[in-house]
Amino acid sequence: MLIEGVPAPMIENAAKAAGMPVGPLALTDETAVDLAQKIMKQTIRDLGEKAVDPKQMALINTMVDRHGRFGRKNGKGFYDYPAKPAKKKLWPGLKDLYPQLNPDKIDYEELKQRLLVTIALEAARVMEEGIVTDPREADVGS
Repeated sequence: MLIEGVPAPMIENAAKAAGMPVGPLALTDETAVDLAQKIMKQTIRDLGEKAVDPKQMALINTMVDRHGRFGRKNGKGFYDYPAKPAKKKLWPGLKDLYPQLNPDKIDYEELKQRLLVTIALEAARVMEEGIVTDPREADVGS
């Protein structure tokens, strides 16, 4: 969504409105942006170039390699993490990475549905592959 020009606050707010405890950008920061990069590179090695969207790989590479934004662990990722008691805030540079769409022309309900469908598809995949055998386990994981 970020690559498409959806403003980062809309992405995060749509995720929360869809019932997620945190948005995908905050979650990526918590788990480390550079870890996401390593996982994507390994996925390409294991499954081939088509396994990872090149635009998503480019975004993560830009965050890590060009801007040194590794996530919460180094105080800068999709969010900036100032010294306490200040609260984290989205990195203003995000809006400069891709041309921004007009928020008034974005279907907010569609954003929520896209986030939920992504989770549902991943849950179905892990069930199909036998990674989890009980739908309740997939629920907890998602």
